[in-house]
Amino acid sequence: MEVVIYHNPGCTKSKQTLELLKNKGIEPIIIEYLVNIPTFDRLKKIVEILGNGARAIIRDNEGAYKEKKLSRKSLSDDYL
Repeated sequence: MEVVIYHNPGCTKSKQTLELLKNKGIEPIIIEYLVNIPTFDRLKKIVEILGNGARAIIRDNEGAYKEKKLSRKSLSDDYL
């Protein structure tokens, strides 16, 4: 099984997730998403694979989330 992690080495939760995977014997493909920014199509595919909608991968505690008023329930996954 191929496991891919979109990783931010400066993020505690991301580091914990990577450590958890490695402790389980999983050597994931690591993509530093701040360096290798995923395309719209790739993000759309990730959302589709996860099956939870775009909100599931949005960091809602970031300033941009509030500035752009992304909490509005009427916004589509493509917009988000």
